[in-house]
Amino acid sequence: DELWESHTDRISFTGAYNTDLLQISAGYTLISTIHESERIIAFPPSWYGAGTFPWDIYYEGKSNLLDASLKYHISEQVKIGAYGNVYDNSGFWEISRTMLKGFFEYMFPNGLVSNLGYRYIDFKEDSSGFNDYTANILELSFGYRWK
Repeated sequence: DELWESHTDRISFTGAYNTDLLQISAGYTLISTIHESERIIAFPPSWYGAGTFPWDIYYEGKSNLLDASLKYHISEQVKIGAYGNVYDNSGFWEISRTMLKGFFEYMFPNGLVSNLGYRYIDFKEDSSGFNDYTANILELSFGYRWK
């Protein structure tokens, strides 16, 4: 008898279409996992005695992830785009998350780049309730891009 047994099935599909002006992609992933283990926990002698007890571990989960992105090159300097993903995990630990983002990017002639984006996140963790939140995030970034 094995001390640890684990089984994972994974399937993923992704499609993309790219031109000089437009980039589109979409994908789906399914991950199904089962982990089983039987452990014996031993504790040292103390005022209540020594001993062991069994500790069975069992985890089962199924994760679904759907994602998509779109980027359009308005000009050599300007790009707009959006992407999003939806994640759902059922089984032992139920979690769902939806994330959407839109952005505007401007490339300065000297290689500096600026990005303005808006991100929406809806996160739900059914098991604990402590991590249920919705976030609206405004992002501004500056950087340098090498060609």
